[in-house]
Amino acid sequence: MFKRESSSPSFSVTSTCVLLCATFAAAVCLPARAADYPARPIRWIVPFAPGSTDVQARAVAERIQPRLGQPIIVEPKPGASTVIGTEFVANAAPDGYTMLFTSGVLSTLKVLNKDLKFDPDKALAPVSLVAQGYFVAAVNPSVPAKTFPEFVSYARANPGKVNYVSLGRNSVMLMAEMLKLQAGFDMTPIPYQGMAPGRIALIRNDVQFMLDGIQSLKPLASAGQVRLLMLAGPQRSQVLPDVPSAAESGVPGYVAGYILALLAPAGTPKEVIARMSGEVASAAAMPELRKFFVDSGGEAVGSTPEVLGERLKHDSQRYAEAARAAKIQPE
Repeated sequence: MFKRESSSPSFSVTSTCVLLCATFAAAVCLPARAADYPARPIRWIVPFAPGSTDVQARAVAERIQPRLGQPIIVEPKPGASTVIGTEFVANAAPDGYTMLFTSGVLSTLKVLNKDLKFDPDKALAPVSLVAQGYFVAAVNPSVPAKTFPEFVSYARANPGKVNYVSLGRNSVMLMAEMLKLQAGFDMTPIPYQGMAPGRIALIRNDVQFMLDGIQSLKPLASAGQVRLLMLAGPQRSQVLPDVPSAAESGVPGYVAGYILALLAPAGTPKEVIARMSGEVASAAAMPELRKFFVDSGGEAVGSTPEVLGERLKHDSQRYAEAARAAKIQPE
């Protein structure tokens, strides 16, 4: 005859066995999944409008995907000064199949936004630096300055008459504010919806100053539409050998430029992150990818997740200091 009291121990033992087996299976399967990665296409979310960063992302992805054996789909997801695309990845499954391909703008999100629904430092895991480069300081040819020190003197002598392209509240604005503070002059930020309309404004003399990439400004300078004053880095660029560095221009230590970086949702298996970090490093060593970034005024790089994490932390501190000095409050 069936006894109720004898069924309880039997159920308890069975349940315990099931739970132990499930736990063991999960422990075994996680490394297996990481070892088999990737088993399906990967998405790289680019939090910018198409036409710039996504082009760079595809250049890198094209070199990596043959080694992975799976396609990498580059998907622009712009909006809210990169918040929309960045938040999308922060909330994605931490399985290595959705990653963020972004720029140094990531380091400004907490500095400039007080109502973020996620913490970039906690919600995203660094994978690798991808590329880096320096901006060029350019002026409209009507500005009577052939060097950056001459421009500083002109701006000091003409208060309220010098405007610069800011793109609103983002890293470009903070880099310009850092330059103002270090060189000791003033100019007024004028926001534009992107670098392209900002360049048009510079050519038209609607603004007099701009920080922008070498690839974009070099042809304009060759056509006499803008004048290049300074490379915002520690040494001259081989692409613009005649343009003095920041150190040569009276602002030693000043750096303005960009980084490109790959990140994953926090909690992504370390084996997966290590695999992708290694693939980025391998791609960065390829001559054709190195040439691609040199031609755009930068350099392809690969790094460990730790190096990228330290770089993002350092840049966040620099931007926070610039925002405090310029009295820019998070909104």
